Amino acid sequence: MLINPLLKTRKPRQFEYKPRFFDPEKEARENRKREILGPDYQKAYDNSESSSERIHFRRGIIAERQRNAEQRRNRSITRLLIVLALLILFSVWLFS
Repeated sequence: MLINPLLKTRKPRQFEYKPRFFDPEKEARENRKREILGPDYQKAYDNSESSSERIHFRRGIIAERQRNAEQRRNRSITRLLIVLALLILFSVWLFS
Protein backbone atom coordinates (compact mmCIF):
# COMPACT_ATOMS: atom_id res chain seq x y z
CA MET A 1 0.00 0.00 0.00
CA LEU A 2 2.83 2.41 0.85
CA ILE A 3 4.93 1.45 -2.17
CA ASN A 4 2.33 2.31 -4.81
CA PRO A 5 2.21 6.11 -4.14
CA LEU A 6 6.03 6.28 -4.14
CA LEU A 7 6.34 4.77 -7.60
CA LYS A 8 3.44 6.64 -9.16
CA THR A 9 4.46 9.60 -11.36
CA ARG A 10 2.46 12.78 -11.24
CA LYS A 11 0.87 14.25 -14.34
CA PRO A 12 2.07 17.70 -15.40
CA ARG A 13 -0.29 20.59 -14.73
CA GLN A 14 -2.33 21.79 -17.64
CA PHE A 15 -1.78 25.29 -18.96
CA GLU A 16 -4.80 27.44 -18.27
CA TYR A 17 -4.48 31.03 -19.45
CA LYS A 18 -7.35 33.25 -18.43
CA PRO A 19 -7.05 36.79 -19.78
CA ARG A 20 -7.83 39.44 -17.23
CA PHE A 21 -9.41 41.81 -19.70
CA PHE A 22 -10.98 41.27 -23.08
CA ASP A 23 -12.33 44.11 -25.16
CA PRO A 24 -14.56 42.77 -27.95
CA GLU A 25 -14.87 46.21 -29.55
CA LYS A 26 -11.11 46.53 -29.85
CA GLU A 27 -10.87 43.05 -31.34
CA ALA A 28 -13.56 43.94 -33.86
CA ARG A 29 -11.68 47.14 -34.81
CA GLU A 30 -8.42 45.23 -35.24
CA ASN A 31 -10.10 42.59 -37.41
CA ARG A 32 -11.72 45.31 -39.52
CA LYS A 33 -8.34 47.04 -40.01
CA ARG A 34 -6.82 43.73 -41.05
CA GLU A 35 -9.61 43.20 -43.59
CA ILE A 36 -9.30 46.71 -45.04
CA LEU A 37 -5.52 46.93 -45.23
CA GLY A 38 -4.88 43.30 -46.08
CA PRO A 39 -1.20 42.39 -46.31
CA ASP A 40 -0.18 46.00 -45.70
CA TYR A 41 -1.65 45.88 -42.19
CA GLN A 42 1.54 44.55 -40.66
CA LYS A 43 3.66 47.14 -42.46
CA ALA A 44 1.37 50.03 -41.55
CA TYR A 45 1.03 49.22 -37.86
CA ASP A 46 4.33 47.54 -37.14
CA ASN A 47 6.45 50.20 -35.47
CA SER A 48 9.45 47.94 -34.99
CA GLU A 49 12.72 48.97 -36.57
CA SER A 50 14.97 46.76 -38.61
CA SER A 51 17.16 44.37 -36.67
CA SER A 52 20.38 46.22 -37.60
CA GLU A 53 18.97 49.50 -36.25
CA ARG A 54 17.94 47.80 -33.01
CA ILE A 55 21.37 46.22 -32.62
CA HIS A 56 23.07 49.55 -33.26
CA PHE A 57 20.79 51.27 -30.74
CA ARG A 58 21.41 48.52 -28.17
CA ARG A 59 25.18 48.74 -28.66
CA GLY A 60 25.01 52.50 -28.14
CA ILE A 61 23.10 52.04 -24.89
CA ILE A 62 25.57 49.42 -23.66
CA ALA A 63 28.55 51.64 -24.51
CA GLU A 64 26.93 54.59 -22.71
CA ARG A 65 26.31 52.46 -19.62
CA GLN A 66 29.94 51.33 -19.63
CA ARG A 67 31.15 54.94 -19.89
CA ASN A 68 28.87 55.97 -17.04
CA ALA A 69 30.08 53.08 -14.90
CA GLU A 70 33.69 54.02 -15.59
CA GLN A 71 33.03 57.67 -14.70
CA ARG A 72 31.32 56.63 -11.45
CA ARG A 73 34.26 54.36 -10.62
CA ASN A 74 36.74 57.17 -11.28
CA ARG A 75 34.75 59.60 -9.11
CA SER A 76 34.56 57.01 -6.36
CA ILE A 77 38.33 56.45 -6.43
CA THR A 78 38.97 60.21 -6.41
CA ARG A 79 36.61 60.69 -3.46
CA LEU A 80 38.30 57.84 -1.60
CA LEU A 81 41.75 59.34 -2.17
CA ILE A 82 40.60 62.77 -0.95
CA VAL A 83 39.08 61.29 2.22
CA LEU A 84 42.23 59.24 2.82
CA ALA A 85 44.44 62.32 2.37
CA LEU A 86 42.27 64.31 4.79
CA LEU A 87 42.45 61.52 7.36
CA ILE A 88 46.24 61.38 7.06
CA LEU A 89 46.51 65.17 7.41
CA PHE A 90 44.18 65.12 10.42
CA SER A 91 46.12 62.30 12.10
CA VAL A 92 49.47 64.10 11.47
CA TRP A 93 48.02 67.31 12.94
CA LEU A 94 46.53 65.42 15.90
CA PHE A 95 49.71 63.59 16.87
CA SER A 96 52.16 66.44 16.32
